[in-house]
Amino acid sequence: METLKPLAEITEPDFRNQIKVYINQKTGDTRRNTLKDMHDAVSDLHLEANVPEDIQTQFAVAQNLAVYAWFCYRFHMTAELQALATIEFALRLGLKPATEAERHFKRMLRTAVKKGRIKDSGFHYFPVPPTKKQTVATKSGPKIVHSYSELLVELLPSMRNDLAHGASTLFDGAPGMLRITADIINQLFAASKP
Repeated sequence: METLKPLAEITEPDFRNQIKVYINQKTGDTRRNTLKDMHDAVSDLHLEANVPEDIQTQFAVAQNLAVYAWFCYRFHMTAELQALATIEFALRLGLKPATEAERHFKRMLRTAVKKGRIKDSGFHYFPVPPTKKQTVATKSGPKIVHSYSELLVELLPSMRNDLAHGASTLFDGAPGMLRITADIINQLFAASKP
C-alpha cells in the first residue's frame, strides 16, 4: 500500500526503480538504474516548434512526471495518463472536431489515421514494429487492424480509460508512452510547419 513519504525521505529514490539493472553486453558489468537514466530516457524527446505552446507545456508536464517517478514509482502511471491526455488535447486542437460526438478520443484518433495525419512512417522516436493484418481484442469484440497506427487507435483509448478511471496497474512504461506521444503530436502538426 502506498503512503505519504516522510519529509526526510522525499528526495530518496523509490526502491522499485532500483530493481532495474543494466548489463554491459561487452564486459558483463552491471549497474542499477539511476535518476540520470530516468532523465535520459525522456530528455531527448522534443515536440516540433510549430506545435502549440499549450500542448508543449502539457507534454513537458508528462516528461517531468516520468523523471519524478524516480521518487514515487506510481508517477509512471500518472505520466502515462498525462501523455495520453496531451494526445487528446492535441487531437482536439489539430482536428478541430465540430460536434461533441466527434470529440471522443478514439474517434479523433481514428479520424487522424484515416486522413493520413498519423501514419506508421511518421514514428521516429518509437520504432514501429512490422505490422501485418492482425486481430485485436476490444470491448466490442475482435477487430482487425492493418497497421501500427490502427492498432494505436484500439489500444490508446483503453489505456487512457484504465488509468483515468482507476486501476491498480503498476508498470514503468512512461518513457515509451512519451515517445509514442511525441511522434503522434509531431505528425498532427506537421502540416502547419512554416
